Amino acid sequence: MSAISLTASMRSNLLSLQNIASQQDIVQNRLATGLKVSSAIDNPSSYYTASSLNNRAADLTALLDSMSQGIQTIKAASEAIDSGTKFLEQAKAIANQALETAQPVIARVSNEAELLAAIESGEQGLIVVDGDITMSVNVTLELKDGQSLVGARYLNQNASKSSLSFSLDGIGVSAISAGNNTLFSDLRINMKTTIGIVNSSYGAVSALNKTNVKLQNLDVHTIKNGEANWTIGAIVSDNSEMDIRNVRVEADTGGTVIAAYNKGMINLSGNVNIICNNGSYIYGNALYARNEGIINVTGDARLNFKSTGTVLPYLISTYTNGIINFERGSEAFIETKIDAPIFRNENRGEINIMEGVVIREKDDLGFNKSWKSTKKYNLTDNEEIKDFDTVPDKFTAIDNVAYPNPDEVPEKREATDAGKSFNSILVQYDSLIQDGCYKGINLLNSQRLKINFNEDRSSGIEILGVSALSADLGIVTAEWQNKAEIEKSVSELEEAINTLRGYASQYGNYYSIVTTRQDFTENLINVLEEGAHKLTLADMNQESANMLALQTSQQLAVNSLSLASQASQAVLRLF
Repeated sequence: MSAISLTASMRSNLLSLQNIASQQDIVQNRLATGLKVSSAIDNPSSYYTASSLNNRAADLTALLDSMSQGIQTIKAASEAIDSGTKFLEQAKAIANQALETAQPVIARVSNEAELLAAIESGEQGLIVVDGDITMSVNVTLELKDGQSLVGARYLNQNASKSSLSFSLDGIGVSAISAGNNTLFSDLRINMKTTIGIVNSSYGAVSALNKTNVKLQNLDVHTIKNGEANWTIGAIVSDNSEMDIRNVRVEADTGGTVIAAYNKGMINLSGNVNIICNNGSYIYGNALYARNEGIINVTGDARLNFKSTGTVLPYLISTYTNGIINFERGSEAFIETKIDAPIFRNENRGEINIMEGVVIREKDDLGFNKSWKSTKKYNLTDNEEIKDFDTVPDKFTAIDNVAYPNPDEVPEKREATDAGKSFNSILVQYDSLIQDGCYKGINLLNSQRLKINFNEDRSSGIEILGVSALSADLGIVTAEWQNKAEIEKSVSELEEAINTLRGYASQYGNYYSIVTTRQDFTENLINVLEEGAHKLTLADMNQESANMLALQTSQQLAVNSLSLASQASQAVLRLF
């Protein structure tokens, strides 16, 4: 365009317009981006400084997420501690209530006179038999309501099992008659009969007249001296309720061993070993329910029947509306010398075998087989069973399972009702502690949590986990058999609650530290971003004013260029 000639004034105005347009481009970019420094070309120092500040702010923002999740993990542990403490306080309340009602030891006896005096006092509580006591002939025991008869082992598991021996020649007598709310535990009871006729409603241990009795860890032996012509019960419930767990009963007397009469109820659980040494006596029954008596073989019961007699009518029998129930999961092992029926349901009685019951039978003639019930089976009236293959739609043959030891007297103890509630709460407590995790981390199950506070990981905190399960807190007394054990549980609970409170304080401190660092980091991010913005952000008000001024200057430059060109236009008028 060198051939075009512009006057000096026109060239000056043109340069001014070009400069204004260039400045408008810059201002328009700032208005569009909001940045006065958008690249290193604009201002290298400010650009790179702002980039460094923004990068650190981004790194800290990522750490904020980690801190936030760490806080949630701490809160999960804290919530579990708060709820777990409520469970332990509830368990402590149950223990204190049990402590108020626990039976005290009212007497420790080592001879007949001391035993009779303790019973005659009528005082409620535990009568502890130390050693072996042989009672005088025809002297029986009739416990008062609330009196319990236990061996020394009941209080001290290292003690030997105590025994009581009786010799009776009366008609219709019991060695021991239980009062209401009575416990028998950790004893050997021997009863010898020296007469020919013994009433069926009496035996070594009898519960009569609407009493409530518990038997556990007993070894009962009934011995005959002469020929018994009618049944004698080693353990009898007559119009009463009896809970029997973990006992061994050996009957030399013939006839019934465990019997429920006249609306009496017996609940069998745990290991129950019954040995019938009844010779040729024809009325032998290991379990017998009569006159609306009920025997319940509970789901965890493991019964072992062994008969050495040469004549055996039925081991398990009902008569006149008596009921025997085998619940799901129960097991019965039957060993005899002869081939004879095992079950007999007579005169409107009921024998109910639920699905899942295991029965094994073995005799000296070579019969040896095991079955498992596949459906509920109710024996019909006057039905008897020897071989369960005769009801294949209800029982299926299975591999033989091992017989328990009939000479064993198990020592596992049955928890009281309060003890069962106590243990149930501890189970729920342990379950709650195990559930107190967040994103796979459980600070109450010995897991750790690391939280970083800066971008180079040089600052941070490691939160150490603890083991807060009941056993780890020292709650180890799971069964209450006496006042001392309940007191021990209360002490363990108090210590555990204090430990949990210490954990709560510890995690509260961690929570405070992390939340403080979180607030600081959020504020620091704001400082860094603010500093970066001060280096790079444009002042929109100023840039808007600049754009307005440039537009005005542009209009003035255009007018000026127009005026400068008027001199050249005047030449045209000459033509």
